[in-house]
Amino acid sequence: MTDRIRSKVIAEPRPCRQQKRAPSPRPWFVRVRSLVWIPVIGGVVLAAMTLGTPHLRYRYSYTAIGNDPAARIYQRCDYLGLHSRRVIPAGGSCPVIVLLTARGED
Repeated sequence: MTDRIRSKVIAEPRPCRQQKRAPSPRPWFVRVRSLVWIPVIGGVVLAAMTLGTPHLRYRYSYTAIGNDPAARIYQRCDYLGLHSRRVIPAGGSCPVIVLLTARGED
């Protein structure tokens, strides 16, 4: 009976040999998939410099026109963002979100 039990014992699996990778001839920062992000980041920076960054209107003052609550002429708008500033609107309107540049041009 012990011979039967011994014959059914499963042998331990042999450890697998790990295959070694060939050393990469280039460092990690020169791989093509790493270089793909350079034009993307450059495009975002160029767009932010040219068009401006988004700013949110958080405070404003206005003058109401007549009895209509929607009819307003804005006198001053404060925007919060990367280049936060106070804007005095020429047309009397202040959008909730506006693109502002660092130079102060709207």
